[in-house]
Amino acid sequence: MLNDWQGEFGDAYTDRNVYSRHRRKGTFKWLIPKDVSTLLEVGCNRGRNLDALFDLGFSVFGVEPNVKAYEIAKKRGHIVWNTSVQEMDTSRQFDLVFTCGVLMHIPDTELPKAMDTIWQCATKYALAIEYWGPDEEKEYRGKYGMLWKRRAYVYPGKLIDTGTLSDRFDHCHYWLYKKL
Repeated sequence: MLNDWQGEFGDAYTDRNVYSRHRRKGTFKWLIPKDVSTLLEVGCNRGRNLDALFDLGFSVFGVEPNVKAYEIAKKRGHIVWNTSVQEMDTSRQFDLVFTCGVLMHIPDTELPKAMDTIWQCATKYALAIEYWGPDEEKEYRGKYGMLWKRRAYVYPGKLIDTGTLSDRFDHCHYWLYKKL
């Protein structure tokens, strides 16, 4: 599955992943806790969310396994590592680590390790912005093994906010956890 995201399948996703960073700034401003200054986006693709967060004054970083998307994010001026959540360096620390439409592409067997890695890199908060639904695998772009709708994403901290986002995030759901 990761090989698909690193190859032509992921390149095609990168080509489709074009949206205005300005549409998301208001939601990020509202959603990100005030005591956050550093953020890591896991699966940042071409860096559009990082653009919006940078515009809001955050120090932003990204992790992206697809080389094409990684190169685009780097050209946008972001500090991005070309790796996956499965291979991330957990010694790097950030106030908030988040995903946006990434966890739903990780199989159930790999999800706990991915979320544990995210939690290890977060010093204050972890945020999941994901499509949600009944716990089931879905066909995605003619393939199985690429998308799982889930009812929840649970980190070991305290759930401090959850809800559905507007069309600025394609009606995704979010779960914001605080480390205790």
